[in-house]
Parts: sequence; structure tokens; C-alpha cells
Amino acid sequence: MLQSKQSPRLRATLDFVSDEYPELLPRYKRAYPGAYAPLDYREKLDQRIQRIRKQYGFGGHGERRRDASQARESRAIAQLMLPL
Repeated sequence: MLQSKQSPRLRATLDFVSDEYPELLPRYKRAYPGAYAPLDYREKLDQRIQRIRKQYGFGGHGERRRDASQARESRAIAQLMLPL
């Protein structure tokens, strides 16, 4: 078992990697020196995800919310236009 001051979840992950895939442990320790991946890594990952979203036509979280509210508004208007 690894001794560290990291979060219990990360510690459990590193223990698993140590037991099952010891050759990968140095890479995991570098990638996760604390409870989270380093800020630089997270920023690069976010940029990559944004690029892939754009490439395949997926919007961000804010765009989904905006689209959902526009859809609700369209349904409400359409409902008002139904003949009685």
C-alpha cells in the first residue's frame, strides 16, 4: 500500500495501479501529484475537448442550456397557436 497525503480516492487508484500495473505507476504519480491533475494538464485537456466538440458539432454546457430554453420557448409559442 502506498503512503501519501492524497485524497482517499486517488490513493485507492494508485494502490490499484501499483498492485496490478506497477510499470504504469510512475506515470500516474507524475500525472496526479495531488488530488487533481496539474492545472496546465487540465487546461490542455480542456482545449483538446473544446476542439473535438467543435469538430463534431457539440456545444459546450452553456450552449446546451441556451438551446433547451429556446426549445421550451418554441414549444410554448406553438402551443399558444393551436386552434381551439
